Formats: sequence, C-alpha cells, structure tokens
Amino acid sequence: VLFKKILAAVPRHLASRERLGEIYAKRGQVQEAIVQFRELVTAYRNHNHPAEAKAICLRALEADPGQVDLRRDLIEICLQEGDKNGAARQHEVMGDRLAAGGQSRLAAEQYRKAMQLCPTLTHLKNKLANVLLTQEDRRVRSKRAARVVSTLVVALALIAAVLAYEINNKRAYDTARARADELVEKAKAEEKAERYDE
Repeated sequence: VLFKKILAAVPRHLASRERLGEIYAKRGQVQEAIVQFRELVTAYRNHNHPAEAKAICLRALEADPGQVDLRRDLIEICLQEGDKNGAARQHEVMGDRLAAGGQSRLAAEQYRKAMQLCPTLTHLKNKLANVLLTQEDRRVRSKRAARVVSTLVVALALIAAVLAYEINNKRAYDTARARADELVEKAKAEEKAERYDE
C-alpha cells in the first residue's frame, strides 16, 4: 500500500515501482508484477540505463517466462550492450518455448536469428534441424491423412452407390412382385367369375 501511495504521488519513483513489482511477484500476482516491471524497463531504457533495464527484464522473466515482449526488450538491450551471446541465448529460449508449443516455423526463425548472432553455438544447428524435421513430419502426416481421407470418401461413395442400386432394385422387385401378385389375383378373380357365370 505504501508503494502504491508513493507511486500515486510520484509516478517516476523507480525504486518504489521496483519494490511494488517484487511484492506482486512474491504474492503470485504475476500480471500486476509484469505491469510494474514493464514500466521500469521502459523508464530505464528511456534514461539510457541498459544494465538496470536488463536486470529488470530478467527479474520479470523469472516471474513469467512467457512474456515475449519483455524477452524482445531483453534481446534489444543485449544487442545495445554488444552482448551477442546474451541476445542469442534469448532467441534460443524463445525458440525452445515455441517448439514446445508446436510452432515449428516460428521456433526455426528464432534459432536462425540466434545462429546469425553466434555462429559458434553449434547446438542450435541440432535444435533447428529437429524443428525442421518435426515440421516436415507434420507435412508428410498431413499429406498421408489427406490421401487416407480421400480414399475413404471414394470408398464410401462406392458403398453408397451399391446400396442405392440394391435399394432401387429391391423397390423395383417389390413393385414388380406386387404388380404380379395383383395380376395373378385379378386373373384368379376373372377365372372364378367365368366359372360362376357358367
């Protein structure tokens, strides 16, 4: 409450904003913490304090690793500081998270960016290859599934055609049989009538 009051009176009081963000994070109020941390990152970047902005980004990402915007901020800060390895590491983390979520194409893009920054990180080549293979596997499975579905559709259409033919034949047979029975009955009735007339 104290820090909220301070920020209400002096919104640029960064120490209070940082403390409030930490309190929110400890209480498990992640979204509220992220709001405070984002404000801090913006303020520190605007005042050309990249080290402080980087530390806040890292703290915020501990609270919620899925914050893509903060991770992008962290990448930019690392690049401003000349820390290509740090930026590559953040691209790798984003790639890992995307790959785990099944977003192979986006994951591959992050791994490529990391490799451009640090070509010596050979393990990224393996991650990229795995993601691309996964993507290719999905394409192959999708094509196979499409073929199976089209085969099933053709088979079902043939079965439906045979059933329709059989149903129509049955109807025609039943109609013809009924007509024949009528004619037989009519003939019997006429014959009976002829006998009666005699």
